[in-house]
Amino acid sequence: MSDDLTVLARPTRRQIPGAVAPTWHTVVMLLVIALLSGLSAYSHGPSPAGISHGAVFRYLAVMITEWVVLGFAWLGIRLRDLRIRDLIGGDWPKWTALARDLGLAVVFLILSNILLAGVAHLFHADSREVARRLLPHGRTETVVYLLLCGTAGFCEEVLFRGYLQKQLTAWTRSTVIAVRILSSRCMRRIATATS
Repeated sequence: MSDDLTVLARPTRRQIPGAVAPTWHTVVMLLVIALLSGLSAYSHGPSPAGISHGAVFRYLAVMITEWVVLGFAWLGIRLRDLRIRDLIGGDWPKWTALARDLGLAVVFLILSNILLAGVAHLFHADSREVARRLLPHGRTETVVYLLLCGTAGFCEEVLFRGYLQKQLTAWTRSTVIAVRILSSRCMRRIATATS
């Protein structure tokens, strides 16, 4: 199998130095993400399939979609003999480093929720209806929702901050330009619609 991938990876033209995947792969990836975002917006919900059989099915549809897109990204980076770890770039030599990062994430989550609640209060925003539709009700929905949160966090970080940011950095030869492209209004809408 890896011999087949190696044959596909041999370019007919010069490769872009530092690129994590072939150009054609990234173009297809962006088209797939845009299509899924459009389907999600068209269905007026997070599930690109427009499934309305309850929250658990919507959560599962989004999770499956996220993993399939990440799997496609993995196929692309394998064409360059890279691994997911090469996209992530994080290294935790000891379990204490991982525990520190998780602790910082929890503290950030708590502080950001306090800040968002304060801003909502200042602007008299009523988010109860949105929360009622999106947040889980019951034990099964809560478990699947937590799995969805972990899936979205991992998959989207690898896709946007790993794959696309590294690819755009290689194409533009500038991390600043790559980050500006990824933080543009269009990319924010696409990222929001896929999660």
